[in-house]
Order: sequence, then structure tokens, then C-alpha cells
Amino acid sequence: MALPKMVLQLAWLGLAVGIAQGHQDPSGETHPSIEVIDGKFAVAFRAIEETPVGQLRSQKNPFFRIIYSPDGKVVVPRHRAQEVPERPWAEHRSNVAGLVVETKPTAEGQRFVLTSIRIEGTPLHETPLPVSPEKHAEISACTFTDKWVGFTWTDSTGDRTDGDTPTSLYLTHVARDGAQPGSRIRLGEPALVYSFPRASPPVWAGGRWWVVWVKAANTLAELQNPTTAWQTVLSSYDPNSGKLTEERLPGQSHWNAHLDLKTTKGWLCAAWHASQDGDYPGVGRIITAFKAVPSP
Repeated sequence: MALPKMVLQLAWLGLAVGIAQGHQDPSGETHPSIEVIDGKFAVAFRAIEETPVGQLRSQKNPFFRIIYSPDGKVVVPRHRAQEVPERPWAEHRSNVAGLVVETKPTAEGQRFVLTSIRIEGTPLHETPLPVSPEKHAEISACTFTDKWVGFTWTDSTGDRTDGDTPTSLYLTHVARDGAQPGSRIRLGEPALVYSFPRASPPVWAGGRWWVVWVKAANTLAELQNPTTAWQTVLSSYDPNSGKLTEERLPGQSHWNAHLDLKTTKGWLCAAWHASQDGDYPGVGRIITAFKAVPSP
């Protein structure tokens, strides 16, 4: 049975109040980034401790790392890592330098195009993609394989007539050359920071796309508790069968999260940060989850 509209709004109230005065990251552990090193998952993150009033903040390197086996066993415990450089925004949007999916206006509305760009940002070539977006589509992140591109995007037009404009998260699968029909599927309504969905870039593994993202919990009891009001889910989409699956991942979640997802040796590793007590901005901690990729 669907939850009452008023109940669903409880989970979004804290989000709206929090970002209305400017977004803040939690203290503690934040912003996990996963790298595959020698067939293992290396999860790097920042760990900022609160500085007592009147004391100077420590100048120690705030970056740490834990290394896991593909199935989630700790190989190297938490240790201080070399500083992790901030990646340019373009690198967050694409796993291949110089290639990105964009939206372009047309007489009918919008279209998706695969754009090759110079280092300085000047477009070199545009390939129209045979998948139609919604009227107000915004690209989130894209991942390229040798043949395919998978990308996530949001649409805030909604289909309600009562004044609400819910934001939907979509996943699109299409050939890089644009020569074959593509497909798209709606994943759900994600948690947002401003207009940016709390979701990882897509990952291609086992003949399907995978995305880890945050959404509001499903039950009244969960929504009324700040530590359970949000859930991290792993969605997979098989473009051949059109099958979409969703699995709730263990561990605490929060709308003010940063997520990453990687694959190696037939396993997936998801990592995100969440406020420990559900407060905003709160004190963050890193949570990881591992899943074996089913055979294609």
C-alpha cells in the first residue's frame, strides 16, 4: 500500500531545510573513492576531526585508505594515504577523457549527443544518440565500454498535476556509434543535493549496468527515524532482456551522501558516507558493501 503523501514528505523535510542555507558536508569520514589496484578494491576517503575552539586545525594529511579483497575481506586495514587529488568536474561526468554525453536543444525539445571535446573544452565532433530524453533532462554521469555507453540523468518534469515536480533518475544504454537503437529505464526518485542525484556513475559488469543510489525509505516507521529514513540501493539493468532489479544494501544511509561503485574479478564494491546519527550535517562514516556479479 502506498504511503500517504504527508508521510513521504517527512524524509524530504530535513533535506530541504539543510540545503536551503547552503550545503555542508559532514565532519568525520567523507567522500569515498574506489580504485582497483592489483585486483583489489582500494577505498580512499577523507577523515576530518572536529577542532576544539581556540585550537588550530591539524595540518596532517586527512586522506585514509582501506584495501579489500574482491569479496570484501580487509587486506590492508585503515591507514593514512597519500593525498588524493581533486578530480576536475569533467572527470566526474565521464570515465574517458574527452568524451561526454550532453543534451542539445532541438525544435522538438532536446536530444542526447555524444560529444568529443578538446582539452580546452572546444567540441570536436557530435554524434546524435537514438534515445530521446525528457524535456528537462540533466546528465549526471556516463561510463564508456569499447562498444557501449551507459549514462544516468534526471528529469524533474514529473507527471503529477497537484503542483509537485518529483525528480526521476534514469539510466540509458546505447551504442557509442549511435547506429543502433538504445534503451532507457526509470530507476526511481533519488535523494538530491540541489539538483544533483545521490548516485554513483554506472558500472558495466556481467552483461548489465549497475548503479548505486540513495532514495527515501519505504515504511512509515523508517521515515520517522532519521537513522533509517534513507536507504542505499543497488540497481541493475540488463539491456538484452529489459529486466531491472533493485536490492537494498546493508548499512546506514543518508540523503547527504557521496557514492562510488567499481568492479573487479566478478565482484562489485560500493562505498558511501552517511551521517552516523542521521543529523545534518552530522559526523560521517564510510560504509561499504560487496556483491558477486551474476553470470550473464
